[in-house]
Amino acid sequence: SLDLTQLKAVMPEGNAELGAIEKDLGDPALNEPLAQDKKRYAAYIRSLALQLPTVKEDDEEAVWQSLVSRQNFERKSEAPQATMCRMKIVESLEQAPEDWTENDYDDSTWTETTLPISWHLNHTALFRAPFEITDKRAVKALRLRQWAFRQEDMQVFMNGKLIAKISASGSGGKEIVIPLDDHAMKVLKKGRNTLAATYKNTWRWGRYTRSPETLRSSSVYNHGVHLTLEMQQKD
Repeated sequence: SLDLTQLKAVMPEGNAELGAIEKDLGDPALNEPLAQDKKRYAAYIRSLALQLPTVKEDDEEAVWQSLVSRQNFERKSEAPQATMCRMKIVESLEQAPEDWTENDYDDSTWTETTLPISWHLNHTALFRAPFEITDKRAVKALRLRQWAFRQEDMQVFMNGKLIAKISASGSGGKEIVIPLDDHAMKVLKKGRNTLAATYKNTWRWGRYTRSPETLRSSSVYNHGVHLTLEMQQKD
């Protein structure tokens, strides 16, 4: 009975065998057996469903504190103040200064800026952002938030150690959250730390001069690149 509709769709109209089947199924005496047949079929279909393990979602009320922040163009009063970063543009990562990701590297000659930002096509940007940790033992977890449009070779470092490699962003342009593992927790230290990152722009020209224009989100192409670091404290 469950396949009658399919049979009607593939068999010629007026077929004698199909007519006989349809007549037999119309017998009131078959109502109860047919109902049981439908229940058995439904149970069988449910048994074939993919059983996925239950994934515990992060507590929506968990508090994340910003360590490295971006410029918030919506001017929300609760938004953290943007971290002042240092930026250097090179043609390729091979031209980056030696030890540029280290915590004690002298970046005083680099350009001061805040994120988000964009820059020249097919050029690589190097970023350095300082942040402070008063008590490492109080840190429960770390995560990155990133927005990138048409970027490649994305790498993030903390105190000279690689903590994340991120796939090419393509043209989707969306924010992603990247939980950091125990390696990042070990690299973190009390006092001054440095988050460093590198991106290669693969789409059009961008701007990297700071001016009153940067108060508008349109001042960077497709929202440019922004990277933030957040921490969750232990209870």
